[in-house]
Amino acid sequence: MRTIGIIGMSEGNGHPFSYSSIINGYSEEGLAASGWPGIHDYVRRRHASEFGLGDWSVTHAWTQDPATTARLCAACRIAHAAGDQREFLGAVDAVIIARDDFENHFAMARPFLEAGLPVFVDKPLALDPAELRFYRPYLESGRLMSCSGMRYARELDEPRANLAAYGRVQLIRGAIVLSWEKYGVHLLDAILAMLPAHPVSVRMNPAGHASAVIRLDDGLLVQIDALGECARTFHVEIFGTQRAAAFDITDNFSMFRRMLWQFVESIRMGRPAIPPERTIETMQVLIAGRIARRENREVSSPAPLASSASDSRAGSRNSARTSPWSTSMRRDAPRSRTNCGATTASEPSGSAATSRTRDRWPPWSRAWSGNSARSTSCTTTPPRNPRTSTRSSPPSNGTRSRNGGGSCR
Repeated sequence: MRTIGIIGMSEGNGHPFSYSSIINGYSEEGLAASGWPGIHDYVRRRHASEFGLGDWSVTHAWTQDPATTARLCAACRIAHAAGDQREFLGAVDAVIIARDDFENHFAMARPFLEAGLPVFVDKPLALDPAELRFYRPYLESGRLMSCSGMRYARELDEPRANLAAYGRVQLIRGAIVLSWEKYGVHLLDAILAMLPAHPVSVRMNPAGHASAVIRLDDGLLVQIDALGECARTFHVEIFGTQRAAAFDITDNFSMFRRMLWQFVESIRMGRPAIPPERTIETMQVLIAGRIARRENREVSSPAPLASSASDSRAGSRNSARTSPWSTSMRRDAPRSRTNCGATTASEPSGSAATSRTRDRWPPWSRAWSGNSARSTSCTTTPPRNPRTSTRSSPPSNGTRSRNGGGSCR
């Protein structure tokens, strides 16, 4: 048997219960009493043959609340309720961080990644470029996976397999509940996974909710509306010259199971389940959307992240002229060191490359250029306990209900 340790919880997110029940099976009595009726409802409708991932089992669980940990273990047949997530080190073969409070992901994931354990981190991975820089080699090696389950939504199997039947795709629209940062990633993963093109810019429509228009390098427009508090909505529309179709994504169980299967398969194969540049790119679009909304203008998205094989000094120097990301991500940039050994990019303030970057990409240069002295906030001490953390907060547009009616669990 191969073992997994699972970490939760974040406000309104029941993924520790859904993921663990898919892997381990579940106790009818325990899951009914878990406080997550929406999860219990869709799990109990599945056939017994749909549970389990080969010889993998969730054997350890930790949440910041011992009572919640006890309910999780009872619901999902987990043998060990840990008093501290560091107890996973030396006890499990992989770790799932089943929380969507991205502000806390780095502190939780780092010890396990540095210990050589494969880690799955719930969406969104990070909205901090210094953290993304740290994650990059782990994404490339296949030790780290992060995405939305909607990347594998069963309802989108047909367009993923046969997008050519739509002719020239002119527009893709999606609508989803809650916030851009935490829920926009669902539709970004669902939609971008179907397409060969890459985002080049993001702008926000004037609306009472986050309404993003993402322009791709082939001219296609993708519009994603994060509607805030509303009726359950996970909707995608595709408009092509030969065909148009609309899809409502409702099967949480199947997409989660596929996603978890991809994670354990990537461990078996020793390679990434998702191209690393796609994971980074999706996070870049989320960050661009935040800037576009705050500054009320179109924001140019960085060029796709170069792979380590092609990330030469010459390539990095060239990318400084075209990619705002280069000043914070490229490996040959001069570095300043933080107290935990992580590095940040810096350039002389008068350098030609920095000047060109500012002229071409003003929003990214101001936010991320080496001259902004970007640094991480980590230390060499163990990750802080989220029970006492002040960084985690519920979604800005309201608390998600546990009945599954307004969110993706």
